[in-house]
Amino acid sequence: MTTCSKVIPIIKILRNFYSNSENYADGRIASFKKNIHFSLMKRFGDCEAKKTYAIATMLDPRFKALGFHSQKLIDVDKMVINEALEVESLHSKEAIDENDETETMDMTTPTPKGSKLWAMFDSKVSKQQKNRNSNKSEMELELKKFKALPNLPRSDDPLKWWELSGKTLFPKLYNTAIKYLIIPATSVPAERVFSKAGSVLTKKRNRLGPNTANMIITLNSNM
Repeated sequence: MTTCSKVIPIIKILRNFYSNSENYADGRIASFKKNIHFSLMKRFGDCEAKKTYAIATMLDPRFKALGFHSQKLIDVDKMVINEALEVESLHSKEAIDENDETETMDMTTPTPKGSKLWAMFDSKVSKQQKNRNSNKSEMELELKKFKALPNLPRSDDPLKWWELSGKTLFPKLYNTAIKYLIIPATSVPAERVFSKAGSVLTKKRNRLGPNTANMIITLNSNM
């Protein structure tokens, strides 16, 4: 299945191919390529600015910066870091909630406003900001090291690499990479599953329970 990390590299390849100014004896071929290039730019000219495509491509160890047509990738790096911070925040939320019940409030040090009632809240805000700044610095360093690694062969599995190597080397980027690398490029696979579900759940088989139907559809879609 083609995932969204391939969209930008594929568009890059097509743009390069159809923008070729090579002269053809038959002008119709040149006109055809020109029209295709125009349509590509019209439909996908801004795909590198799309958050989902950009993050997925950058965190795919097969593509990274080489997958982009543009050489100005500062905005893409910012997208990756900001998204990694959000993902990190979501994953750490449960731990923070658990600590809320056991955390004791330090009433000895008043807040700048002098209100001890706000001491715990202000302390948490300060701690959260420090953690975010620390995480951001670590993520920026990890991203820099990740981009410096040699690209994987295109036939390799990026998810397997992140599971076997990336998870240890770049733990701050791991959850974000997994989140984006599993996104399919189109809705075609889902549409196929719906079509197969329609052939399983018929009038003659209307007594199938949800669990049984789910197992049949799953087996049908993966065999």
